[in-house]
Amino acid sequence: MEGTETVNMKKEELSLTSEDSDNLSLKSIASLEKEFKYDKEWTETLNKKFNSYVLFCYQKNEEHNAASIYFSKLYRLITYPLLVLSSVITMLASLNVSNDIEYLDIYIAVLTGLYSVIHSIRTFVEYGNRSKCHEHTSNQYLSLARSLESQLFFDTSKREHPRVMYEIVSRELFTISQNECNVPKHLL
Repeated sequence: MEGTETVNMKKEELSLTSEDSDNLSLKSIASLEKEFKYDKEWTETLNKKFNSYVLFCYQKNEEHNAASIYFSKLYRLITYPLLVLSSVITMLASLNVSNDIEYLDIYIAVLTGLYSVIHSIRTFVEYGNRSKCHEHTSNQYLSLARSLESQLFFDTSKREHPRVMYEIVSRELFTISQNECNVPKHLL
């Protein structure tokens, strides 16, 4: 009877909120280690939880990677015409200096106005910054997933205690989720 009660208490401890995990210090984790005997069932429960974290991190990595590629394409879609327009404006301005072509000033003014409008749109939508934000978030999720995998499957000699590992992963996920960009719904 006593063993099942400790397992049930330990399972309840797994469902911590972010506030609880911030309040939990390494000293309290060390005292928990002394207080409870970590049996096989509890370790298996934690391993299942860590495996679900790994899958979650890979899923979020894919979502943010797709969003990064999407915003990068949109950024290029706006930037390339700006490069062409600035080249054409420069070329027409140099023609206007050497030859007095009638109405060339009007064409240059119209193209300069068009350039300004497209540049303002590019600055307003910030596709380049969005792409970098999603790329950074994607890399953070991938890094967390790989460190979890190495702790779980490959480097068992240096493995942290499951409770300590759970606290570290919970804090990392909370930190990443606080700083992540929103993925557009049509990409999900």
